[in-house]
Amino acid sequence: MGPRTTLKVAYTNIQSIRQKTDELQGLVLRSECSIWGFSETWLEERETYLYKLDNYNAFYSCRSGRKGAGVTLFIKNSFKSRLIDQSDSNQIINWLCVGVGENNLKVSVVYRPPSYSITDFFVDIENILTKHP
Repeated sequence: MGPRTTLKVAYTNIQSIRQKTDELQGLVLRSECSIWGFSETWLEERETYLYKLDNYNAFYSCRSGRKGAGVTLFIKNSFKSRLIDQSDSNQIINWLCVGVGENNLKVSVVYRPPSYSITDFFVDIENILTKHP
């Protein structure tokens, strides 16, 4: 068995990554987190290339045609990572699922708009978890 790797994960609702790029860079550089999850990035697909972090792979799920929403995962380059699945741009909730590491640990981030029924949200989550156990 090889050496153990510590995996530290952080999440926040960023409410517009556009307006907090410098804060974000500083926060990530000071932290020892391997994975950062953000909701309410408010990004559109055409601009995601502008929001990268050094030494991290970036995964985005953006909602088109609506203000707000959007989720992002930044995974440290030292971990193998790949996109497993994500929400369609026209879905009410935003989510994405990324496989991390040799054992393909699944890491997800989900955004539910406040106006969306919590009951319907739990049905959506159950469907996602059934699809990606």
